[in-house]
Amino acid sequence: GPTDSPNDDRLHITYTDFDDSGTSAACPGDARAAIEYVRSLDGGATWSSHRVIDVVCGFDSFVQGSHVAVGIGSDVYVAWEHYTDFQTRDIRIRRSTNGGASFGPPHVVDQVTPIGDGFVVQGNFRVFLDIQGLVVDRSTGPQRGAVYVTWHDGRFRSRPDPLGGCGGTPTYCFGDAL
Repeated sequence: GPTDSPNDDRLHITYTDFDDSGTSAACPGDARAAIEYVRSLDGGATWSSHRVIDVVCGFDSFVQGSHVAVGIGSDVYVAWEHYTDFQTRDIRIRRSTNGGASFGPPHVVDQVTPIGDGFVVQGNFRVFLDIQGLVVDRSTGPQRGAVYVTWHDGRFRSRPDPLGGCGGTPTYCFGDAL
């Protein structure tokens, strides 16, 4: 079975699948966006069929920005951002205890207050993907097994700005790392 050895041939990949064909069984007649996961147990020579981590129908809501991290033993974590609409979003995570063969239910890590106007910051730099990283402490120290998710968030640094738009208000949300 999977181990926490960094020298094995196990590979874990996540991605976002946007499907506007209307033929998806999960979203018949509608567009579909899904975070999907695949793994290889032989260094990439072969791959598993995909596992759907999260799915939304239509493009009013969407999922994107997934990260995957190997934990201790057979643990694999997938974190991503779920957008109910463009201003209402959260970071979610799922855990596998069997090397990615299956995953437990999703858990909300935290709500996200987008930075800038929710899509770009001043200067027109696109920043709507808030999640920045996922890592598991694999050391031998007291935090071994702790899971860390990072994202930028504007909840603590909002300032009045007539050109803003943070949360649909005349404010500009400057980013902090959470």
